[in-house]
Amino acid sequence: EGDPVSVVAANGRLFVCTREGRLYTFGAKEFAKPVIHAKPSAPAQVDTQQAKNIMETTGQTAGYCLVLGLKDGTLAEALAENFTVIAIDSNIARVDTLRQHLHERGIYGHKISVHVGDPLTYSFPPFIANLVVTETSRRFNTQSGTDSLQNIFHTLRPYGGTACLPVPKTTREVWKKSAADIKTAKI
Repeated sequence: EGDPVSVVAANGRLFVCTREGRLYTFGAKEFAKPVIHAKPSAPAQVDTQQAKNIMETTGQTAGYCLVLGLKDGTLAEALAENFTVIAIDSNIARVDTLRQHLHERGIYGHKISVHVGDPLTYSFPPFIANLVVTETSRRFNTQSGTDSLQNIFHTLRPYGGTACLPVPKTTREVWKKSAADIKTAKI
């Protein structure tokens, strides 16, 4: 049923994916009762107010968004309504829980992906992000300084990429100095 768009042969079977999102498997044996998986659950009720505030403040409304550090994943999930989100956190259990939740919603892998790693040193390609945010402001302290800012700056798209980070007042001067150093270094 549907229009085939992809066909793969593997392990003695033929897999066919249709434009309508169906996946069929054909093989030598016929099953009386083939396995039919339920559709993903309805979208979760995510509080999108913080995401709306960030988009309004930054002027960014689409593209790629990096979420550097997770609290519970709600901001990342809300931003996935408008962006393709890549979230990074060092807590393996938190990452796994969020992945399972997003998979159940049916959005994991094409609207959002979650990776394990240090959010401030994770290696991203240059100029990937329209927006960089975090769910955890505690990461942006004096110790994170210049190296972290260079890594974040490196990910932003030129001519409009924006980082919207909750840097505590006590460390803002260090971050401002780091930003000035990066600009003068012509990175």
